[in-house]
Amino acid sequence: MFIFKSLRTTLIILIGIYASGAMAGSATKITLSGVDKRSAITQVPELWLDFEKANYLHSTLKSSPQKVYVVYDAFAKDYLQADVLIGYDVRDLKRYKHSEAINVDKFTQVLAKGIYSSKQLTDAWQAFDYRKQVKAVLEIHTLASLGNKEQVALYVQYQ
Repeated sequence: MFIFKSLRTTLIILIGIYASGAMAGSATKITLSGVDKRSAITQVPELWLDFEKANYLHSTLKSSPQKVYVVYDAFAKDYLQADVLIGYDVRDLKRYKHSEAINVDKFTQVLAKGIYSSKQLTDAWQAFDYRKQVKAVLEIHTLASLGNKEQVALYVQYQ
């Protein structure tokens, strides 16, 4: 149903990880619902496919969504595995089965909303201060309207 260019970008970012201030103007918390799974980081593109095929989720949308959120948390010590949720803000849904609240004030902006090359996104992930122990990562994908490219913002939360 939904084909996201971010699938390719996410794969490149995650391969890059494997190989080698707080959000202004936002509500303090957002509540997300979608597809989630404990996954090897290299397997996240498969979760994107599950999300795209999640007709039960897409059929509950009130209208065309403007954003898709990706949350990575509960990382393994080697950062090769995490709990990953790909979904929508519950305010965009008529109903939902489960949800996860995210306190966005605890995240630090790494990349402002914009159009980035795969290399820029990979570099941003690699620039996290892993010595501080990354607790969670939040990607906000602003979906492209006709004639525009998808934009991404990237945030990190440390322990």
